[in-house]
Amino acid sequence: MKASNILLSAWLGISLLMLFSCCMPLKQKKEILPEQVYPKPVMENQTDSLKNYLDVERERRRNQGKE
Repeated sequence: MKASNILLSAWLGISLLMLFSCCMPLKQKKEILPEQVYPKPVMENQTDSLKNYLDVERERRRNQGKE
């Protein structure tokens, strides 16, 4: 009978420890990652100039057909 009381109290102690350890919120440090800044692509200026050229050509062709 004494051995069963020791086992019962041991199980009770272990279960209480597990219950409290699972329910306690963990304090986690939130790592603040620095914002990554991506460089502008090198091709952007060339793309803009190509777009501008194509816009001018389209406008020229529209005006050419009206004359």
